[in-house]
Amino acid sequence: MSWRQAGNEAVLRARFEDAKFFYEDDLAKPLADFRPLLAGTVFHKQLGTLLDKSVRHEADTRLFSVLPALHRHAPMEQRQCCDGARGHWGSKAAHNQGRDGGR
Repeated sequence: MSWRQAGNEAVLRARFEDAKFFYEDDLAKPLADFRPLLAGTVFHKQLGTLLDKSVRHEADTRLFSVLPALHRHAPMEQRQCCDGARGHWGSKAAHNQGRDGGR
């Protein structure tokens, strides 16, 4: 083994040991304990903190989780209207029409 390889391995070993320490330290705390810390970190000066971003993503997630169910029960004509917003819905709508009798 060359001195360069031995040095690289020593550096990587130390990095992995550090990562393991911080990973295990993070696992010792519930995820909810980290949430307040997001308020102290600016994501973007016009978009607010990381906590603000997280709240927006949660709202989006709730909205997008109901869209597939609404889409599935919509008439075929309405399903095809979604092609502009989400290109793959058109082919999905055609597939669903065959599968569920066009409902």
